[in-house]
Amino acid sequence: MLASIRAVTRLECAGETLRATLNALAVVAPNWLLAESQPEWTERYSQRIEDYHLPVSKVGREQKAQVHSEDGKRLLDAIFEDNGLEWLRQIPAVETLRRVWVQQYYVCENKIYWRTEQGIPQRH
Repeated sequence: MLASIRAVTRLECAGETLRATLNALAVVAPNWLLAESQPEWTERYSQRIEDYHLPVSKVGREQKAQVHSEDGKRLLDAIFEDNGLEWLRQIPAVETLRRVWVQQYYVCENKIYWRTEQGIPQRH
């Protein structure tokens, strides 16, 4: 039961961090965000993640985590691949998203994966 609660909490954290970053970018770089965002992001991240009925099953949570991971990776890649966007990297929400993604996900051969409980880096 406790592991299930931790998984949902991690899932909410990832989703809410991405939502907060999208909201911050909508204020400071609306035209850039419009060009980089995906149409489904509006529906997916317009409301607080905790307001949704999150999946109960482990498979459902893993699928939801994968969706968040790919969306966040796409956003971070767009920000960090363009050297002209250094100012976007200075936005606190972007740095928070980057840190949460390092904690919750890992990339192997350009594919992103949800970390297992045992694979989460220790906080210092």
